Amino acid sequence: MWEGDIELENDLKEQASRNLRQSEIVDFMRVKYPVYSWSLRTLSRRFHHFGIRYTDYSVDIDEVTEAVEKEMKGPEDYWVTTHYTRRFEKYTDSRSQEI
Repeated sequence: MWEGDIELENDLKEQASRNLRQSEIVDFMRVKYPVYSWSLRTLSRRFHHFGIRYTDYSVDIDEVTEAVEKEMKGPEDYWVTTHYTRRFEKYTDSRSQEI
């Protein structure tokens, strides 16, 4: 039975830590472990049996806040800074030429 399969437990832990979608994990497990039946529901039961959490609740809220802020700044921060600077340079160049 799958309950005592240590290799299965380790593979499930590895796939969950890779942050794959659950449907992708099911597809992978169907190929690697064809002797067991696989669906989203059986995956959920097996995660529960082995004590695997698909969502890591042990992450500190400060880490999440920092990650979200960093993601929100992303390339847009670069774009705004670059284009604002270019606009400002054009404005000052045109003004200095008029005088």
